Amino acid sequence: MSDAKLGLQLIVYGGRPTEDLAGVLAEVQAVGYAGAETGALYRTLGAEAVQRAFADNGLALTGIHCGYGDFADEALVADHIAFLQAAGSKYLICSGVADNNSIRGYETSAEVFNRVGQQCRDAGLVFCYHNHAWEFKPLEEGKQGIYTLIERTCPDLVKLNVDVFWVHIGGVNPAAFIAQYAARV
Repeated sequence: MSDAKLGLQLIVYGGRPTEDLAGVLAEVQAVGYAGAETGALYRTLGAEAVQRAFADNGLALTGIHCGYGDFADEALVADHIAFLQAAGSKYLICSGVADNNSIRGYETSAEVFNRVGQQCRDAGLVFCYHNHAWEFKPLEEGKQGIYTLIERTCPDLVKLNVDVFWVHIGGVNPAAFIAQYAARV
């Protein structure tokens, strides 16, 4: 029997978590989820309030998910890591790159992700990249950004938070993609 538990990304609630985090988490718990992933709600609501809302609802904070700009900013990375450690969470997830219309943007992002991945590993956390469909569009010389990121990031430092919907919309078979990169997923 599997010990796997299900969590929910709170983005499905739109802006409601910033207005009613306790109510949202009560709903998440009521339908049977074991945890949830958020954006950087702790920066808006305060770390203690976020941790208390999760604890009050018996939910695990599975991780935080932010845009590329947060990861290019060393101070924000340090804040995210400190919050995750205090909250007993494990995953720091990035969505987006420096420039999704050029291979150079993916190369630049790979350098940032390797640095952040090392910081996360040193702190006992896991850094992941969350894809969308645009990473699969052909760029210069037919190259696709997702594969540039995969090739230029260290597998031990940068994991993949695969969004199977976006992989499919990007024109790739999600099962095949996950099988190919299983050690990083």
